[in-house]
Amino acid sequence: MFLEWRQSDGILQKLASRRGSPMKTLLHRLGRPDAISWVTGLVALVLMVPSTFISALVDFTGREGEFLLLVLLRVGVMIAIFALGKAALLAFAKNRPKPVITLATFFAAIVVATTIFDLLLVGTGFAEESMLSRRLRTTLLGTSTALILSSLLVSYARDFSRQNSELVAALAELQQSKETAGERILARKAELITNIRESINAELQKFGGANPVADSKVMQNLIDDVVRPLSYSLNRDFPVDREAPPLPKDASIDWTAVVRGALGGNPFRWVAFPIGMGLISAAFLVLNFGIPGALGTLALVGLSMLMMRGFGAVWQFLPERVSMFTRGLLFTVAHVPMSLVSTGVVTVITGFNVLEPIRFWSFVAISTLISWTVTLVVAALRLLSETNAELTQTAEDLKREVIAINNSYRQLHKGISRLLHGPVQEAITSSMLRLQAQAESVDTALDASAYAEVIRARVTAALELLNAPAFPTTDLGKMFADLEELWSGVVNVTYSLSDKDLTVIGSDRSAAYAVAELVREACSNATRHGNARRIDISVKVLPKERAIHLVVDNDGAPLALPSKPGIGSQLFEEQTLSWSRKQVGRKVRVTARLPLSATADESALSPKL
Repeated sequence: MFLEWRQSDGILQKLASRRGSPMKTLLHRLGRPDAISWVTGLVALVLMVPSTFISALVDFTGREGEFLLLVLLRVGVMIAIFALGKAALLAFAKNRPKPVITLATFFAAIVVATTIFDLLLVGTGFAEESMLSRRLRTTLLGTSTALILSSLLVSYARDFSRQNSELVAALAELQQSKETAGERILARKAELITNIRESINAELQKFGGANPVADSKVMQNLIDDVVRPLSYSLNRDFPVDREAPPLPKDASIDWTAVVRGALGGNPFRWVAFPIGMGLISAAFLVLNFGIPGALGTLALVGLSMLMMRGFGAVWQFLPERVSMFTRGLLFTVAHVPMSLVSTGVVTVITGFNVLEPIRFWSFVAISTLISWTVTLVVAALRLLSETNAELTQTAEDLKREVIAINNSYRQLHKGISRLLHGPVQEAITSSMLRLQAQAESVDTALDASAYAEVIRARVTAALELLNAPAFPTTDLGKMFADLEELWSGVVNVTYSLSDKDLTVIGSDRSAAYAVAELVREACSNATRHGNARRIDISVKVLPKERAIHLVVDNDGAPLALPSKPGIGSQLFEEQTLSWSRKQVGRKVRVTARLPLSATADESALSPKL
């Protein structure tokens, strides 16, 4: 039974569907059900607690515990609103992303929580009057940026984990396909031969040997009702297994792989991190300190860039044997001196004492959170891209393998069909003619039982030929010569195929067979459906792609739009990596990209020095 590459095609289609403009892709990710998760709540907690201690602009001396409870209540309100937004996404964004829900949830969480927090500060005596407007302006930009980053982190990490699962499954299928290809082909051959023997032997049971006329009719029925239908079916019908192995369902996020991906390379994002810190700090510093605040923000961003760049340069000298835990610890601790320099400069420029211990360590916590988030987002995006590329290549390799196996099945079917049509049918026909001759003769040199055994032995000997190899080598040179002779005087057939490329393709049995079959099909279609008078064929090997580029032009009738797919289209679908049929000026052009298997002549593929 033929295999089908629907899984690999499904992977390729999924990967293609994920491509789009950056903004569209971003909104798509923000609108998925996983845009709000436990990571969102964790980021809100780790960000809001220290940032509030820096930017609240209230005196909480001696009441730190009470103030912390108000801050945690603020975070609790945000998380409660996140839960409502998550429920809305699960209800309305299962089939189509709804980024409006996510963004509205973030906005509502910040506004409502900040409003309640402001009221509580006034009610508990931490503040004499409401500063809601100022608090919102200093909170909205930075907090929403951090929350959006957390959504992207989860989205990229989940896609990476899911595609990694798909990659593992595809690689396992590819490996299994390679390991069992020969066994499956032999099993298919044994199955076919067994079925053929059973069908023929069942009919031979009717053969008695005593009545030549009746036995002759048995042999005729054997040809008409068994051998010819089997031969025709094997030559024309190639059943395809429509059941494709299921793709893996959504996989849980492999955070270990994401963290390893981040720390295995350079985790110091010297552009993205300073910009993120600048967005978080700018609103507070500029709103409260004017021009000095703006200068302080620029200094913070600039110094962060320089120090991150410096740490990144040193990081590359870390020995590979350094464990991931140690790397993570070093990366985290590196934010302490960066924060010390940054807060010191901001304090000098603005006069706002960020070096005060609680504010300083709060700044360290914010800096570390944003840096880790940015680093993990970049790592997840990179891992997703790498896995994406590897998955695409694996899907194509899987398709190549299946095409080669399917071509082997085709050759097996057609080889057995030819044997049935030739030697087996000839043995039966000759027996039938002998029986007819015996019926007309008075000479009975053999008795009935002995003669029956002779006939059965002759048919059995012909059936033994089915065990012979059914994969003859395709001579493309001869095929093209035969093609020109076949259409001589009717259609002018020309072809272009270099000797070097002929050697490469000829060394790959599956590829040579596919080229011959597709060329014949394209020529047949051009003459039968388009009444073409000229057909130009170009066959070229693409070494870097390990593929064959086939182009068949004909001057027949223009394509009908839309053209209906038929058996020929199925033939191209089953044996090519990709193909197309289109109108090019006055010509109808069929192009196809066929795979070269690992058996192709490596020396011919390699460029000569």
